[in-house]
Amino acid sequence: MPKKPTEITPGDLIGRQFGSDDDLAGDPTATILIGDAGGSLFNFSKGGNDAFGALGASTYTFYGDAVGSLFNSSQGGDDTFKGLSMSEVTAYGDAGADMSNHSKGGNDTFEAIGGRQETNTFFGDAGGTMSSQAQGGNDIFISMTAQGATHTFYGDAGGDMSNRSTGGDDTFQGSRQANNIFLAIREATCCTTPRAETTHSPHETTRITYSMATPRVTCPGTLEVAMTFSLGRETLHKLSLVMPAAACTAIPKGAMTVSRVRV
Repeated sequence: MPKKPTEITPGDLIGRQFGSDDDLAGDPTATILIGDAGGSLFNFSKGGNDAFGALGASTYTFYGDAVGSLFNSSQGGDDTFKGLSMSEVTAYGDAGADMSNHSKGGNDTFEAIGGRQETNTFFGDAGGTMSSQAQGGNDIFISMTAQGATHTFYGDAGGDMSNRSTGGDDTFQGSRQANNIFLAIREATCCTTPRAETTHSPHETTRITYSMATPRVTCPGTLEVAMTFSLGRETLHKLSLVMPAAACTAIPKGAMTVSRVRV
């Protein structure tokens, strides 16, 4: 007899439990929405494929799968989030906290279409750190908003990535009239807290800036940032920034400018 999906729980998903596929709608009286577990995901459990939205301007927080963390080969679902005009939305694709121990993020999507005066922050996989061979999903942020919007997309983790964790292939489409910030770490073999930030202005170039905090150790290797960055019909595909890191502290921060590519 096939197992039934587990309905939304304030606790954990464990032992190969899997969450249900839910359509969740917030309003100013219900501003925190949870896709599957108010706790964490353990032991091959899996989140459902949930859809999040809201009616009424407010400050919202959406957790795609778990408010806590993903552990022990657990996996997030493929969740969808929507922004809202005159509102602030923070969404966590898979875990509000950390991902570790071979856990895997889902392929999540955040859409901000047609609104104005909105602030959206999307963590593609984890709001905290990723470690111990955790794998990020292939996440997408798409926006077509009017003036006064700010969109921030963390492709994989809001914190550090370490111990052979890897990010997914993420896509960010910013809005021409918005403040667009995309942060992504594809692979980091040297430093403990690298960060890459992409900002866009409606001129002829896209400036890629990166910064690296003081690492716990120095080691040979490279920092590679690969991303797909698109704005309207102009797209920069799979940019990779590779810099020597024989001594990580020798390059605390820098910048490079690249031409945009028309599709």
